[in-house]
Parts: sequence; C-alpha cells; structure tokens
Amino acid sequence: MPLERGYDRVDYLDALVEPGPALGQLFSVYAHARAAELRGAPLAPGGADVRAARWFRSTFRPAQTLEPP
Repeated sequence: MPLERGYDRVDYLDALVEPGPALGQLFSVYAHARAAELRGAPLAPGGADVRAARWFRSTFRPAQTLEPP
C-alpha cells in the first residue's frame, strides 16, 4: 500500500488474509474509485489505488478522515 507521510508502518497483511469481508470491501472501494476515474470524475491525487489504501487505513484509524468522503 502506498505510504503516507506522518503515518507509522503497519502490516495490514494479517487483516487481509483473515477470513471475512475486508479483502472484498477493499476491492470494491478500488473498483468504484477506478470506475469513477474512467468516467472522468475528479479524485484525490494518486488515483484509485491511493483511495483504496486510505480507505483501508481508515478502518484501523477511525479518527482519520477520508477526503473526499
């Protein structure tokens, strides 16, 4: 996952390999952001992969806000 300045390095692999919806939700966020990108909708810098990474990080850090929401 792309690193962001000011955030510690967390190993998210454990959360992705555990049984549950995390991987599916992450893929869904990426797919929706990529579809919006292809339609020409403005996204935050970095594109769909950064959007998905920020969303996934926010599941571990509830105080972190996503821009745009």
